[in-house]
This record gives sequence, C-alpha cells and structure tokens, in this order.
Amino acid sequence: MEEKIQNHEERISKLETSYAKVDEKLKEVTDQQQKTHSALEKVNSNVLAESNSQKELLGRLIDHHFSLKAQELNGTNEVRKQEITGKLEVSKIRWQTVTGLLGTGGGLILALQWIYDTFLR
Repeated sequence: MEEKIQNHEERISKLETSYAKVDEKLKEVTDQQQKTHSALEKVNSNVLAESNSQKELLGRLIDHHFSLKAQELNGTNEVRKQEITGKLEVSKIRWQTVTGLLGTGGGLILALQWIYDTFLR
C-alpha cells in the first residue's frame, strides 16, 4: 500500500498527460466536425441553387413545348379552314356558273342548238 501511495504522484501526472492528449484529440475532432458541417452547408446551398435553376429551366422548356404544340395545332386548324374554304369557293363558283348559264337562258339556247344540230340538220 505504501508503494501505491508513493506512485500516486506519478500516476496522477500520467493521467493528467493522457487527459491532455485526449482533450487535444477531442478538440481536433470537434474542429473537423465543424469544418465538415460548414462544407456540407455549402454543398447544400449549392444543390438548392442548382435545383432552383434546373426547375426554372425545366419550366421554361415545358412552356416552350406547349407553346409550340399550340402553334402547331393552330397552324393545322388554319390549314383545315383554308382547305374547307377553298372547297366551298370551288363549289360556289360551280353553282354560280350553272345558275348563270341556266338563269340567262344559256341552257335553253344550248338545248335548242343541240336539238337543231341533231334532228334538223
């Protein structure tokens, strides 16, 4: 027991030295954690900024796509309208010609001419 008492001072100094080393290592680990945390915060802010940028670009791309589709549909509708209008115009011209010939007596003259040429000649 006396030997343990005499070694007591030596044991306390070794313990203090060991504790100082552990405390120093703990501070180093804490500093590294803080550096890692700040680096992760920077990465997080960069990712959020890029995400917002990508979101904006994607929104613009979708808007552009839908506007092109709308223009395409409008153009297709215009072509169809023009085709229908063109067909109506041709039909209208035909009826005007037929009614013009029959209305002015041209049809009657043609019929009489045909009868004269066929039977009387």
